[in-house]
Amino acid sequence: MQKKYSKEFKREAVRLMVVEGLSGVEVSKKLGVNDSVIYRWEKELLNEMEGTAKEYGQASPKDMSEEIHRLSKQLAKSERINELLKKQ
Repeated sequence: MQKKYSKEFKREAVRLMVVEGLSGVEVSKKLGVNDSVIYRWEKELLNEMEGTAKEYGQASPKDMSEEIHRLSKQLAKSERINELLKKQ
């Protein structure tokens, strides 16, 4: 039996990923929901927001989300490099 989640619950899960920078797996563990479901909610919500952003001439939520993910990876890499340099 498939469990139903409120729109607010789904939005909060996506907010944790997009705004707080948590991974889908981290959000999944935190909320007790399968990570594939979390990623599906992210995709659905970003698609929904896509049309609204275009109406107001704003940047695409998908593009912003991808940029946040890219920057998070870049930051993690820089932090690892810094840790290695400190040890030398």
